[in-house]
Formats: sequence, structure tokens, C-alpha cells
Amino acid sequence: VSSLPELLILDLNMPKMSGLEALDVLHGKPYFQTFKTVVFSTTYSEGEQLRLQQRGVYSCFTKPLTYASLMEITATFVQLVAGPIN
Repeated sequence: VSSLPELLILDLNMPKMSGLEALDVLHGKPYFQTFKTVVFSTTYSEGEQLRLQQRGVYSCFTKPLTYASLMEITATFVQLVAGPIN
């Protein structure tokens, strides 16, 4: 693949495949380690957050209720792309 994303933003509640199922598919791909993956979803539990991190998710974000909060999270996404991959 010649052009890979720098950040994958994944929702847990997608219509055809859950976010966890998508992570299971991606986890086996060698290029998966070349970009950061974050979960951006309406809800997730602490246990679910641990399982997500075990599958390579960098961080989890709850979808905000206000435009200002959305802009703050968007700025965080930009910072994640600009920073080094851990």
C-alpha cells in the first residue's frame, strides 16, 4: 500500500461490522502498526477500553455533546497525527 493513513478514527457501533470486529481484522495486517487508531464512540466501558488497548487502540474518546467539545477533540486528533507513534 503506497499511501496509508496517519490516524484511523473508529466507531464501535458501526452498522455492518462492529468496531471490535474491525480491529480484529486490522490487527492481523502488517501495516496496522504504522498508524494510530483511536475509538470515537458514544459509549464504552473501562473493561472495553482495556480490550481495545490490547487490540492496538491508542486512545478512546466519547463523542461530545457540544460543538466546542468536538473542536477540542478534533484538535487532539491533529496533535496525535503530528506526534510520534508510541
